[in-house]
Amino acid sequence: MASGAYVLGSLAKMLLAYIDSRNLVLPVLQANLLKRTPTEQIPIEYWWEWLEVVQQADFRPAVGVHIGRHAKPHHMGLLGYLLLSCDDGTQALDYFQRFQPLLHSLSPSSIYRHNDRLRINWDYSFGTSTQISSEVLVSAFLTNTKNFVGDKEVIVYSVSFPGSPPSNSDQYDDILGCPVEFSAKTLGLELQAKWLDEKIPTADSDLRQVLELHADSLMEVTPRPDPFLKALEINILRAIPQGDVSASAIANILDMPLRSFYRRLDQRSINYRHFLQTLRYQLAKQYLGNSQLELAEISQLLGYSEQSAFGRAFKQWHGATPNRYRRLIELERSRPQRES
Repeated sequence: MASGAYVLGSLAKMLLAYIDSRNLVLPVLQANLLKRTPTEQIPIEYWWEWLEVVQQADFRPAVGVHIGRHAKPHHMGLLGYLLLSCDDGTQALDYFQRFQPLLHSLSPSSIYRHNDRLRINWDYSFGTSTQISSEVLVSAFLTNTKNFVGDKEVIVYSVSFPGSPPSNSDQYDDILGCPVEFSAKTLGLELQAKWLDEKIPTADSDLRQVLELHADSLMEVTPRPDPFLKALEINILRAIPQGDVSASAIANILDMPLRSFYRRLDQRSINYRHFLQTLRYQLAKQYLGNSQLELAEISQLLGYSEQSAFGRAFKQWHGATPNRYRRLIELERSRPQRES
């Protein structure tokens, strides 16, 4: 799906670090990651595919959390070095929110402070993500927060994920060290605000001024989220369970003539059918990962009147039937977990 969303190329190095730490043999993926440049803007769909390859090769509960724990400031590119030059946690968080599009474009953050607690949400009204990608985002944020303040303790009170809970959701509390909520409205975390007052050991005001000017220049040429594509994705996701996701129905919801709707898609080199099926495929994999959902229920959630129709569609997307895909997931989950 050509959504226009991206992640920074330097994140490929973080994923490589995880693959190496687990001694995984993924030559095609590793070669692909190695050729990515740190400043490259990688389409978010590639990032999702890479994470899925790693998950299938080395399944463990909350694998995205473990990947995120390999985050280093340099994996954030220019933004990471800018944050290292800040005076304290408060200044670093302000710069993070201001320059986050230099790292990724999928979900802008909103930050709220109340007394001694800090709440950070990533707004998915700008577009959806996958469970493992959300895990990486939250975990990498927490890991680098500790990196910036000199490895001081950062107390996390809660984490919330949108979307259905995975079948091993009961293990997330222990892995993240706090209560974890699923099926939430937004991706977010709540943590102790004390770290905002911590001094950053690598603070450098002169360097910060130079890096800030550079960041401002990059922001001027950084693509912004496409409002049309975001509105299209949101409204398709809302309409899928109801069944009518025809181009004419979605164009009507967006209050535009069908001809104008297709013209906007053509301007972005997007095939509507492919866009729709990619969304359904992502949802299907998420639902199939939840063992509590029956195939008939998943079929209805994806807007299929017959379970057989969903089965044929999924096999065309993935090459395996929904039942086989689910069995493969269960097989991976039953494997003994290796130590990091």
